[in-house]
Order: sequence, then C-alpha cells, then structure tokens
Amino acid sequence: MKVQKNYLNHDNSLLRNFTSEEDAKSTLDLTSFFSPYGPFKRNYSYFGPGGILQMYASFTENYDVDYILNKLLGLSDLNTDFDKSLNVGGKGIYLHQAFISSISEMAERMFGSLAYLEAKDNIIYSTYKDLLKELSNN
Repeated sequence: MKVQKNYLNHDNSLLRNFTSEEDAKSTLDLTSFFSPYGPFKRNYSYFGPGGILQMYASFTENYDVDYILNKLLGLSDLNTDFDKSLNVGGKGIYLHQAFISSISEMAERMFGSLAYLEAKDNIIYSTYKDLLKELSNN
C-alpha cells in the first residue's frame, strides 16, 4: 500500500492551496528558474477587466538572453535582440494558474529557442542570390 502525500499551502498566493506531492515538486521546479538573477526575472499579474469570464493575466520578463548566449558561445558582441522578441503571457481563473502558465510558457519558448546552440555549426549565412548560385552549382 502506497501512502499519498498532499501539501497544504496557506501562505503563498502563487501556489495552489492543496496539492499532491508530484504537483508540488513540479511547481517548485518551475519556480526555481524565477529569481532576480535567474532566467526569469519578473512576473506581472493582474485581474482582467470585467466580462463574461474574468481571469488573471500574467506576463513574464526574462533575464538578458544575449548575455547568457555570449557566455555560452564565448563571444562578446552577439546582439540578437532576443529579449525584445520574446513576449510571454499566461492566464488562469486563479492567480497561481496564471503565474504557472506564464512561467511554463517562458520556459518552453526560451529553452526551445536555445536549440540554436545545437544547430549553430550547420547554419549557412549568405545572401539569397549566393544561395541560389550555390544551389545551381550542385
């Protein structure tokens, strides 16, 4: 017989009130990326305007991705403007749902975008005309 552990949260409005151990661990894992010096720097949440279904909206701001990429690639002048193009938001009926939705979306987009590092050696930089010329020569 397996004992199931549940957690009762009474002090943090960003987390669910009552949750299973697995859910609590996954939530804490996601929120470990969230800090003033981590990949996710800020989160803005607000209760949306009136209407049929009022929901919380949440937006996450990421850390300076160009700085991280420069350190990972050993460069000093890479400027991708990645920060300006990555706008991430989430929504939920409860505040914790909007927060986790926003953080999850940021993780998915940011870490998915870092797949560039894996393919960077196979990327060809050229003009359209030069690429057509290269294609016709082969």
